[in-house]
Amino acid sequence: MMLVISVIVALAILNVLMGIINSVQINVQNTAEDMIHDGLKKIVSDGYGFSTPTKVSIKRASRFDLRSIAKNDLPEVDTTGTNTKLCFNLQQIPAAILPGAAACSLSGSGASRVLNGGSVSVGPATQDVSFYFVVCGDSNIGGRGIYRIQIAGNAQSASQDCVIT
Repeated sequence: MMLVISVIVALAILNVLMGIINSVQINVQNTAEDMIHDGLKKIVSDGYGFSTPTKVSIKRASRFDLRSIAKNDLPEVDTTGTNTKLCFNLQQIPAAILPGAAACSLSGSGASRVLNGGSVSVGPATQDVSFYFVVCGDSNIGGRGIYRIQIAGNAQSASQDCVIT
């Protein structure tokens, strides 16, 4: 009988401790730049294609640019904006929220394809903002490739903006 009571008390204590452990949240979040970097790194290694739409958030007064996204492990990415740009769907994310945001377009075909517009740096954000990004890689130009980081207010638009027509 004492053994049964001891087991019940032990389970009750374990239940209380598990509740306490589950209520403690460890907040390990990647920054928007880290998440975009990971998507860019995968597309660069593949050489083409586009990443899955991913939602990220940035706080008011935050900024990000290609140099901080590319870090030191993506030498294929030209951080001056020749072959890689941050491309925004400005109908969904106004430039007033992310100063420096600009839309991109591709012109030409094959090896003469050129990336026009876009940004190499945005911010500081005038308010907290969430958006979706998709990293697009164009393998049709050879050499270093063209990489776009399409940013839009929803996943569908970010993916559609990635399609080359």
